[in-house]
Amino acid sequence: MKNTTKLLTWILMVVLVVCATGLVACVEKPTEKALDKLELPTLKQGQVAVIIKNGESDYTSYTVTLSEDMTSVEDVLAYLKENGMHLDWMDSDYGKMLNAIGKAVPDASKNEFVAFFTTVESDKGNWAGVPTYNVDGTQIVSAQVGVSDAKVQSGAIFYFEISTF
Repeated sequence: MKNTTKLLTWILMVVLVVCATGLVACVEKPTEKALDKLELPTLKQGQVAVIIKNGESDYTSYTVTLSEDMTSVEDVLAYLKENGMHLDWMDSDYGKMLNAIGKAVPDASKNEFVAFFTTVESDKGNWAGVPTYNVDGTQIVSAQVGVSDAKVQSGAIFYFEISTF
């Protein structure tokens, strides 16, 4: 009886350690949602959204729970890439240059590029005629910085689409 109690106590301790380790190691994976129009997800505290316009009436929205090491949009995109989102980028003198994101692949022969928009106030462009979307009362504005310098904050929306110059 004494050995049985000792064995059960040992098993319970092992189970608790395994469960606790699993909970600590568990990071909430990003969620992906297909959309037919530009719409904003409902975000919880500590989350951001990355929305990509893949084509006409074809959008993909990712909800990401931020971690302490995600200080720029580049960090958020790298995390999404690690979790299966298609991302083709290269280093440049100005930070990361996006060649493709999701299904959005620009055609250089048509002077296309990946345009980046944000809701983070300090990173919004402020020039005359800056491209802006107003979605459900939220302004998503063309960024005046690249993804390497763009800041993340809880509740932010980062939007990408193909544009031309």
